[in-house]
Amino acid sequence: MRQPKGVLFDISVHINTEYRLKEFGALTGFPVDDLLSIPVRLSAKAGYVRDWCGKFDGLQTQYTLRPTNSDEVPRKVNGALRAVYDDGFFSRTFPLGHFEKIQMEHFEALGWQSLPNFPFVYTPVANLMEPANIHYPILQTYIDTCLKGYLEYGEEFAIEFLETTTSWSKYWLNDREVARRPWIFESKYKLLDALLANHPSSGNTFHHRKLEVEYAKYFLQGDSAVSEDSEEHRKPAVPEFSGKLKNQTENFIFGYGSLINSLSRFQTNPDSKDAIPVRLSADFGYVRCWNFHGPTSRLTALGLRKTEKSEVSYPINGIIYPAGGEDMSLCDEREEGYYRVPVSWEHVDSISWNALPDAGRSRLWMYVPEEPGPPDIDFPILQTYIDVCLTGCLEFGEDFAEEFLETTFAWNQFWINDRVLARRPWVHCPNYAAIDELLVKFPRKNNVFGLRKLAVEFAALFVEGDRDRN
Repeated sequence: MRQPKGVLFDISVHINTEYRLKEFGALTGFPVDDLLSIPVRLSAKAGYVRDWCGKFDGLQTQYTLRPTNSDEVPRKVNGALRAVYDDGFFSRTFPLGHFEKIQMEHFEALGWQSLPNFPFVYTPVANLMEPANIHYPILQTYIDTCLKGYLEYGEEFAIEFLETTTSWSKYWLNDREVARRPWIFESKYKLLDALLANHPSSGNTFHHRKLEVEYAKYFLQGDSAVSEDSEEHRKPAVPEFSGKLKNQTENFIFGYGSLINSLSRFQTNPDSKDAIPVRLSADFGYVRCWNFHGPTSRLTALGLRKTEKSEVSYPINGIIYPAGGEDMSLCDEREEGYYRVPVSWEHVDSISWNALPDAGRSRLWMYVPEEPGPPDIDFPILQTYIDVCLTGCLEFGEDFAEEFLETTFAWNQFWINDRVLARRPWVHCPNYAAIDELLVKFPRKNNVFGLRKLAVEFAALFVEGDRDRN
């Protein structure tokens, strides 16, 4: 299991899970990051403020952390911690910014996760710090991406972000695609605009936001085009934010198949993005195998079954993640064809940089097929399903994927290579080579990769009527 090289305090666009997935996550086919993030609050004693003064990329002003001035009221700053696995990430230099270290003691965990065991945290800080101006305005698309990331932790977390960010400017450009009909590209525009219109409660400049055609007058008239507003020059009040995030779940789920894949899990349940890789001990008495017949997709998916008395028990690696909703009813509805089984925390070990939830305040569940059955000609194993599972495993490292394959049983000859353009798999499955290399080697015992068939080859089983042919 790969180990992180350090922890990053994330306050900007990468706090948005969808943005991270598109940039360097599962959507790229080469995940280099896990999705687990810990919502935190940086104390005012650390001596920083989040301010619209950063010049990083593009012709825009972004917000950044900066040291507080001697005449400023200290501010708390909320954001998220996440692990970095690249050896050279924190040592590299970039022209528009640098990394600074903050002692871990200045952070407070706000969710179900605990703070990781690192002495300090890295945070990016802009080298060039100037307020927004005509040529470097605040951009609405940047705000949209960031604010949606904060909303993943709840509306109150997003409000705290807005209230504790300073120097909101009159140079604010609404650059949304089709900005006059924003719903086409930004489905959450009403919520985003409602929050921005009301927060921050002091120093709010939302009414100055302009479409590009309106913004053009700044270039014609200069600073005189910007109206004065005494309210905005009033010294802003310092909002006080404290306490944990509300509505934290007490229920967690053990995912052992396709739900290991961050994109698959996130699309199924947006509340489940934060997941900890774990290992379920062998003495719990279950084994992972191909035994769930999907009635709609007509495939055999992964499931669990109790081990027989004569069987050798194996540990099962997977992930745990918070269940959405106040109870388990939504999860039960999603997991049609499975029944829910409680899991004692004593059988679970974290193999991550993050600790397990408090066992005294949480419950863990897993889902087991109601009517298990092995792969057969009518319900084969599908390569695209395997691709999803192994892409998820590779998010946590190659050894995690190897362990997954070695502790999965009931492989057989009913296995279809149903990839789109299966003879040219790189077109739609960029990491196909890494996946196939794993499947050739693992599991080492009873490996049946050589029996995998293209769809046209599998069809011959039906044509010839030989339902047991290898």
